[in-house]
Amino acid sequence: MKSFRNSLRLIFLLLTLAALLPVFGSGGEAPTPPFVASIPIPSNWTVTVGEPKSASSSATPRLVSSQFTYTASLRRAISVLSDGSRREDWLTKGYLITRQNNFLYLLDAKREPLSTPLSGQTFAEFGWISAANFTGKEKVRGHDCDLFRDGEMTAAIDTQTKLPVQLTTSGEVSVYNFGEPEVLTLPSDCTERIASYRRERDKLTVNRAPR
Repeated sequence: MKSFRNSLRLIFLLLTLAALLPVFGSGGEAPTPPFVASIPIPSNWTVTVGEPKSASSSATPRLVSSQFTYTASLRRAISVLSDGSRREDWLTKGYLITRQNNFLYLLDAKREPLSTPLSGQTFAEFGWISAANFTGKEKVRGHDCDLFRDGEMTAAIDTQTKLPVQLTTSGEVSVYNFGEPEVLTLPSDCTERIASYRRERDKLTVNRAPR
């Protein structure tokens, strides 16, 4: 009888401990909004894109990694493709400057809408996340994460910081690593490109003024 009572106590103790432990690898309690944090200012993170399971035979280079650096007044994205080529995008004061193949391209937000991830304040690729597609909690790359799934998309979001850890889309895995913020300075050729554009714009404005 005493042995039976001790067994019951042991079972009760184990059940109590199980209830108190955080649930990882199972459903768990759904997190509360926001499910993903807004982009911190300042911030610096790299997205490394793995090779998809069904690799395409296309000769078109694919994206390998992107590094994003945000400060209060300046933003930069550095993208590296599988052929080793590199592209830099700078966003400052309504101007988007792209450096690629030794050329500088400038877009003025006042004249045409900017289509760039740098213009957003959120991780737009996780906009599909909601309480409805929460699937549980799991350890991912050393982080305790909330997991979300929608079709062929799966996201792992750090439960504490709410920052992205991993995104899987159609078998392609993107890994997010956040580092210490950097101090950014717009390169001199970009500064001169903006100044040159403004001079040309002002000259055209003067010439078009009614006489």
